[in-house]
Amino acid sequence: LAALIGLAGAVSLTAVAGARRGERALPEFLARQDPPHAVVYAFGAGPGDDLAETAEALRALPYVAEATRVAPLLVAGPDAGGAPRRLVALDVIDAGEEEVLGAPIVVDGRLPDGSRADEVAVDEEFVDRTGVGVGGRYPLRTYTAARTGDTDPNGAPPDGPTAEVRVVGVVRYPSDLVPARLEQDVTAVDTTDVYLTPRFWARHGPDLASFFGVGVAVRLDGGADDLGRLQEDADRLVGGALVDTVDPEQGVAGLSLDGVRRAIDLETRALQGFAALAAFAGLVLVGQALARQTAGDAADDPVLDALGMTRAQRVAASVLWAAVPAVAGAALAVVGAVALSPVTPVGVARRAELDRGVDVDGPVLALGAVAVVALVCAWAAVAAWRASTAGARLEAVAGRPSASARLLARARLPVTGWTGL
Repeated sequence: LAALIGLAGAVSLTAVAGARRGERALPEFLARQDPPHAVVYAFGAGPGDDLAETAEALRALPYVAEATRVAPLLVAGPDAGGAPRRLVALDVIDAGEEEVLGAPIVVDGRLPDGSRADEVAVDEEFVDRTGVGVGGRYPLRTYTAARTGDTDPNGAPPDGPTAEVRVVGVVRYPSDLVPARLEQDVTAVDTTDVYLTPRFWARHGPDLASFFGVGVAVRLDGGADDLGRLQEDADRLVGGALVDTVDPEQGVAGLSLDGVRRAIDLETRALQGFAALAAFAGLVLVGQALARQTAGDAADDPVLDALGMTRAQRVAASVLWAAVPAVAGAALAVVGAVALSPVTPVGVARRAELDRGVDVDGPVLALGAVAVVALVCAWAAVAAWRASTAGARLEAVAGRPSASARLLARARLPVTGWTGL
């Protein structure tokens, strides 16, 4: 009985804790990204301008905490079938500032070494589209700086040099939680990303094309309150500047996560519903076993009653008996829920989970253990009360003598003459 209680409780507690873990996954993933407050683009800059002077001028502003140059390079390469495909290669120009793009989950391998020009990290969509994973080499074809802004996937082929790069890691940013649409070859939905190093830019960057030109990612001491000042100073420092505000949730990629939130919410509700069903099924199975036990024990009720034990005391005795497997089962349920915790969360929330290892949700386990003991004991009390009620009815029926027996007893016949009637 304790094992049955422990199994049902472990499944239920795992589902409840997994639902709570799934709800926390995306907020925790986003909290560690720390994206910049804005990206400044200088549309007046010519091809090949790396905005080094602009970045220095922005760093000199008293309310600017950090200014890092980034470039979404326009590159291409073969997909799994060998057909050419446009890609986005995000390159942080300033060495030591790679975290400006956020802190990804490393799905496989490691992050690239910033001092190596041939090391890259890629997203999971890149692996799906090209078939190249960790350890594989990939011919990255580039476009010359004059092709900046050319985002037509059916335009002229790459006219820059080919850089042979090696994939050292597969990473996942919050924007990668949005489902990939592999059946379409449209720039707006093709989010295949390659993450290059500052060393790559030092070797090739100034001569390469980008989607929007080089940008300067800026973190402000006053946060969003300083965006107006930044726009004024950027216009003064570089004519025709665009200050692109970065949504803290969407990051530099600028992809909405509303669909991701809805998917996680649905998965959470499903786990909660499953937990309720598992608890109900377990309670029914445990209740049947308790009912059989109490029904068998009810045969002793007349003896206990004759000894002076009240009905309430007999029910209390049954509850105390049931408390033993209930407490043991609750302990097993807690241990089982902790052991099963690595299988949660599920679905999209699992992709956003920073650490899929063992998770101990103290409030859920504590309240769950108390609930297991309380429910089992309550069920035992109900079963014992019903069994004692049935016994009392049978005793009342059995204790009613027949009319013929009463007549013979009054006739003063020997006891042997009417005993048994």
